[in-house]
Parts: sequence; C-alpha cells; structure tokens
Amino acid sequence: MNNKSNFDIIQDSFSSFSLLEAEDDSDFLEWCSMEGSERISELSRQIRTFFNYKNIIIHLRYSRSKNEPNYNVTAIVKKQENDLTTLFFQYTPLMDIIGADERNFDDKIRNLMQKIIELPKNYEKDLLKKIKELGSKLWMKIHTLSELELHHYPRLLIAVVKISKILCSAESVFFWPFSCFYLELSRNYSQLEKEISILIPSNEKVGIKMRESKNKLRVIE
Repeated sequence: MNNKSNFDIIQDSFSSFSLLEAEDDSDFLEWCSMEGSERISELSRQIRTFFNYKNIIIHLRYSRSKNEPNYNVTAIVKKQENDLTTLFFQYTPLMDIIGADERNFDDKIRNLMQKIIELPKNYEKDLLKKIKELGSKLWMKIHTLSELELHHYPRLLIAVVKISKILCSAESVFFWPFSCFYLELSRNYSQLEKEISILIPSNEKVGIKMRESKNKLRVIE
C-alpha cells in the first residue's frame, strides 16, 4: 500500500523533474546533481542575505556615525528600491486572487497546489507558476539590497524584512523538503523586525501596505 501523500509524490510541482524523461541512469544522476547544486546555492544565498541584514541592524544599533550616504550609493539604493517595488506590486495582486494575506499565505498556496493535483487547470497552474517566479525575482532584489548601506534607509529596511517574511511562507510550501528551514528563517526575520522597531524612532515605525495601485512602496503608520 502506498502511504505517500500527494505532496510527497510531487515534491516540487514546478521543478523540471516532472517533465524529465531520462534515457539512462547517467542522465538522471547528472540532472539530480545539478538540481541539488541549485538548491544548495539558493539556501546558501538565503543565509548570506539574512546575515547581511543582521549586520545592517548591528550597524544601526552601534554606529555613532551620522554621515549621509554619498550620491552614488543613494542612486543605487533608489534604483533597487524601485525595482523591488515594481515586483512587489505585481506579486500582491496574485495574493489577492488566491485570497491570501501575510498570515495565511502558505495555507492558500498549499490549497491551490492540492486543487491542481486533483484537477489540473491551466489558469491555476499559471497563477502558481507566476507566484513562484516573481518570488524568486523578489529574493534576488532583497539579496542585492542586503549588500548595500540600508542602515541609512530604516523605512526601506523594515519594509524589506516584512516582504522577506511573506516570501518565506511561500517558499516553505514550494520547497517542502526545506519547509523547516524557511519557517525558521521567517522566525529570524520576525526577530529582526522586533529589533528594528526598537531602534527606529516611533514616528518612523512603519508597516507595508499590501494593496496599492500606484507604483510606489507605500508605508503606513
């Protein structure tokens, strides 16, 4: 008797594994090696990104320097912020479509995956694929921002941390073998958020507005 759940069977609904028709064992093993390498690289980057933000917060906490960032740094940060904003406001309408918010995003994705397994529909498959693809692009922008001097931009910093938590919820479902990793990462980002809230003056404490028609990362009190 097969006791595996549907999620055990599919593992990663959108990996190329479901499309692979290996002609021999060597091809299959080569693919497995490449796939495993990509997963390891992704997890490694996630850890580096988190610790970059941890270092930014340490800088924010202990640095006595009030020097403003130079023009070139500001321009780079602004460009990356605009890119992140554009991606984020493509992402949130997809959350709306599946009825998700920050608290239940993982459950909504899991339910949609289950529906696709039981009765595949192209629209739902494309929707889930789009969520995954935009999430990957958002992660790359978040990583790029983590290597910049975001201690000068506390409002952007807290918005990025909040977005990271949302993405962790999605990744915990898309890459279920690493769900514990992403849930732990989400908890760590929550801790960073608390640390930032202590460091940033009360008049600058912000939250992200999930639904916004304008192409601008709007913050709310």
